[in-house]
Amino acid sequence: MRNKQPNIMIAGAGSIGFFIGGLLQHAGHKVNFLTRNRMIEKISKHGLILTAYTGLDVSIPTNKLDMTEKPEELSKADIILVTVKSSATEEMAKLILEHAKPDIIIISLQNGISNSKLLQNKLPNHKVLAGMVPFNVAQMDGARFHMGTSGNIIIEADKENTASILNSITLPFEASNDIKSVQSGKLLINLNNALNALSGLPLLEQLNDRAWRNVMAAQMAEAHNIMKRAGMTPKPPSPVPASFIPHILRLPT
Repeated sequence: MRNKQPNIMIAGAGSIGFFIGGLLQHAGHKVNFLTRNRMIEKISKHGLILTAYTGLDVSIPTNKLDMTEKPEELSKADIILVTVKSSATEEMAKLILEHAKPDIIIISLQNGISNSKLLQNKLPNHKVLAGMVPFNVAQMDGARFHMGTSGNIIIEADKENTASILNSITLPFEASNDIKSVQSGKLLINLNNALNALSGLPLLEQLNDRAWRNVMAAQMAEAHNIMKRAGMTPKPPSPVPASFIPHILRLPT
């Protein structure tokens, strides 16, 4: 990293992007947000408010935020954190290829296990790192973004030690030499997203229902077996080994 204080661009800022970018700015980084006009209007009206179950409460006034709809602003970035949904990855790669400098670091902070590979394929002359965000962020009233679960952001280890550059007390980053296992572990947990949508219940209420947990346990066990046959060793964002989680889910409430 040439600059001691890199310019960071959140590419496709939504709930996760504004939460991460806001805390990076709170920690002293220079941050720009590439986002949609509706997000700019909402945050311009209320300011950016970041809260968490831990008691975190950070407010950043509008005049301190650098938000834009213009992809040309990608040219300012030394580090780009990609936070778009998987379906928009290819489109974002095209914008980065057109506007960003070649000697930068691009980090995929998206769900799934193939987005970083897609970015690297589309951006062969750029450095792309895979990453995993373990916590969920919900957009609440106004422009408040609330982190409801725990965990440190994990990114692929590199010689620049990018994780240490981004790391702070309020937003810990860790480096991993086995990012594929980290991503597949998060994928196991994310399998519940579809079940949660089908249940129509708030997550906590769904997880307190043993019948829904049994379904979740069954699909996680099946997925774990498939990963095992494929030679994958999933490491979920919890201290519990992946093979134990289905057993725990089946226990009485």
